[in-house]
Amino acid sequence: MNKIFIILAIFVSISCSKNITYHQELKVSPSGTLSIMFSHNINGETYSCGCSSFPLGGFSQAYGMFKKIELNNSYIYVDTGDALFSSSNLPKIIMDTQVEKAKAIHEAFELIGLNFLLPGDQDFANGEEYLGELSNKSKYKFLISNLQSKLIKHEKWRSFKANDASIFVIAIADPTNFPVQYQNLFLDPKTSISSMIDELKKNGYDQNDSKHRLILLSHSGHGNDVIYAEQFPMIDWIIGAHDQKFTQTPITVGNTNIVQVLSRNHYLGEIKISTEQEKAKDSFAIHEIRDDLEKFVTPNPMNTIMEDHKRRLKEIEDKKYAL
Repeated sequence: MNKIFIILAIFVSISCSKNITYHQELKVSPSGTLSIMFSHNINGETYSCGCSSFPLGGFSQAYGMFKKIELNNSYIYVDTGDALFSSSNLPKIIMDTQVEKAKAIHEAFELIGLNFLLPGDQDFANGEEYLGELSNKSKYKFLISNLQSKLIKHEKWRSFKANDASIFVIAIADPTNFPVQYQNLFLDPKTSISSMIDELKKNGYDQNDSKHRLILLSHSGHGNDVIYAEQFPMIDWIIGAHDQKFTQTPITVGNTNIVQVLSRNHYLGEIKISTEQEKAKDSFAIHEIRDDLEKFVTPNPMNTIMEDHKRRLKEIEDKKYAL
């Protein structure tokens, strides 16, 4: 009888415990900090701004910044959209050069080690099929919770384990920001957030656990992000995009921190997750992508991608002028 009681007790203990099936367990640097690095609104720009004083941006320079971050912290890199093209509506006459820039950005993302792309309205400039082809060949994942496209390979959520921290990520795009022909590809954002949170709870997420983080990637605009924070106070961080709201410090709504950076890779955002402490210890930083970062790694492998890109662009332009 005692043996049966012990077996039953063990069974009840196991069945009542929270089992989380993580998509990925992350190795964290000795600092214990995991950085969530993010960009958005790159707008098809591959080089620095070329300003005469304090030039910013460029993928060779961004690569240097990531390598600098990597010295002390492990990182996940996400982009919240409007990366590949300069506009959501592009004239056919410039589409060939725009596609070439998108190709270079894709290659740059893969070299840096982008983990997740939330496509924005500008990323649809060359059509759903184009994004579908990209999603099927890219090393990084398309992460978007309210997309119902059959062509674009994507995931609806992700979870990570890093030391004591459990990190859950969902991604939402507001269809009203997209051209009319693509709006029906998206489900209602707030309904989708609600259903995703329910799904995460079934997979171990506990909003009352101080070491669980819920991060929303959002291509919705700052006004909608505020509404999401008000309606879903369990969200810890919202990484926004689309309207280029520059939050030098997080905008706090209840317990939710909302962040964005400026466009064209001029800045990268960093959320620092303290993986051995409660989420109240997490912090935010902005990094200027300065010209001297290109030389942080020598030789810089991004330069090869950018040089090939420059050559291909010249070939495209030369053919146009030859006609």
